[in-house]
Amino acid sequence: MTLAFRCVQGSVAYRTSKAMAERSEAICSKGDTFFGKRLTAQDGSVWLSNESNQLFLPMVHPEKKKEMFEEVYWECTFQGTVQARSSPEVSDTSETWVKTGQSISALPVAEHPGWLIEADSKLFYPMNHPKSGDVLFKSKTSPNSSDLEEGQGVLKDPTDDPSCEQVAAAISLCIPLVGCVTFCVSAANNKEGSNKRKWGNIACGVATASAILGVMLRFTVFSTSSYYQY
Repeated sequence: MTLAFRCVQGSVAYRTSKAMAERSEAICSKGDTFFGKRLTAQDGSVWLSNESNQLFLPMVHPEKKKEMFEEVYWECTFQGTVQARSSPEVSDTSETWVKTGQSISALPVAEHPGWLIEADSKLFYPMNHPKSGDVLFKSKTSPNSSDLEEGQGVLKDPTDDPSCEQVAAAISLCIPLVGCVTFCVSAANNKEGSNKRKWGNIACGVATASAILGVMLRFTVFSTSSYYQY
């Protein structure tokens, strides 16, 4: 998983491989931030791979044995949910949300002040409410325990609950018309790719299969009864 990191050491030389001797001319200075991944070398040492330049940084100082980098997280402080955007545009909404108290591994976007970009998904979050101006996130250096259990706190759209469509899919086995109606309603009111739309399609498929099976059974029964008539 890609995470956001910040250098807390005076300066750290990049390496071209996961080996202390393979120094690069590039330097990571105190306060520098980047997206990267934790890697473990064959000798058990922990390294960070910088996503942008593909170079390596030792996580721990070889002599002081202290970590030279910290993970960067932003906790949602808004009383409700904050919807992610596919680009730094308020109108370009995605199907991902975070809720109060949960954290994302992200960094501010230098080219677009007022926005965060999440490390792994590369989705954008506004740092302030677009209408009220209220602060939506605060910086921190470690996630909440609940975030680790729920995947960094990223949620799907809370309105995208397919329970009704799932029930309709089951009923469609006996009453195909229910599946057809569910499909039409789901297609008209939900985005492509949403859970409700997916289960609406499933309900339609179940209804179609049930209807075809019913016709085949009736035809078989009719043919059998006609065969035995004299």
